Amino acid sequence: MADQQRWFKLWCSVLTDDDLQSLPPADRWAWAALGAHVKQSGTRGTVVISLLNAALAGALGVPLDQLEAVIRRLPHVTVNGGSVVNERRFSGRPSDNGTLTVTFKNWPKYQEDSTVAERVRRLRSKKRGEEKRELPTAGTPLPPVDNSPTPPARPTLESTPTVAVATSSNSPQRSRADQLAALATASGLTPEQLTAETAKLRSP
Repeated sequence: MADQQRWFKLWCSVLTDDDLQSLPPADRWAWAALGAHVKQSGTRGTVVISLLNAALAGALGVPLDQLEAVIRRLPHVTVNGGSVVNERRFSGRPSDNGTLTVTFKNWPKYQEDSTVAERVRRLRSKKRGEEKRELPTAGTPLPPVDNSPTPPARPTLESTPTVAVATSSNSPQRSRADQLAALATASGLTPEQLTAETAKLRSP
């Protein structure tokens, strides 16, 4: 939940705070209500209060003519201005300007979120890390290039030259033995085997 000056933090330590616990129950509420007023209308724990502020007196649950006296006896606040007071009691004489300047002690410690700056820093650092992972930085080494020579293509059946057995009409007349030898080489048979196979084909 965002702060936006809408709430006053009431710490659990108030249950064991001797100064607060020594107050009458009505003054304990007045202290909490004053803190809420300072958070809503003040600046960093300080607010200027008019002694004629009947709405504030009603919020604190005190009569208007007792507003200053109640505020002055609340613990953990400093009060400047207002009526002249002695060490023991409120004198009742009004001040010249009719205002009080009230400051809660240790306000930044108890009421301000001191972790905001740290959270913002972590968030920005996280975003920068994600951007670095997505975009290559200068000097990033490129993948190695394979400069090895391309091996020669292996011969295939289609690329194997065929042996021409027949002779053209323009070639010199070859002997029957040479022709049989060429045919035998092409067929993978010896000349004798080729002659035997040819004889089988000619026999009825």
